[in-house]
Amino acid sequence: FVHQERRHGWVVDDGGLEMACFPFDTADSENPGMGVIAADGLRIRSAPSVDTGRVLGNLGLGTEVFVTGRNADGSWLQIYLLDLGLAIPESSAWVYAPYVTVDWNIEDLPVVE
Repeated sequence: FVHQERRHGWVVDDGGLEMACFPFDTADSENPGMGVIAADGLRIRSAPSVDTGRVLGNLGLGTEVFVTGRNADGSWLQIYLLDLGLAIPESSAWVYAPYVTVDWNIEDLPVVE
């Protein structure tokens, strides 16, 4: 995780160095991109839906997560998984937005299809 010119993101090295940054100014937030899980045993899913998203695991109350995107209506948030120590191969998952506390505007997140 890096901070560069009021933007935050993860560095990925796949032969070349890339930086995935948030597409908005993070100056108004103490923890841009960070969220806290507000429910114990919150299911993380492979897709932003209880009908089509298979359950990948659960997160505990107070777990800090890095939010990387949202669905079109903002009801689901995509989170980065690799720093959570879960024994699953996926690098990201979806959580229901009302159960994630943030101090920034989720509408500023990119919409992920």
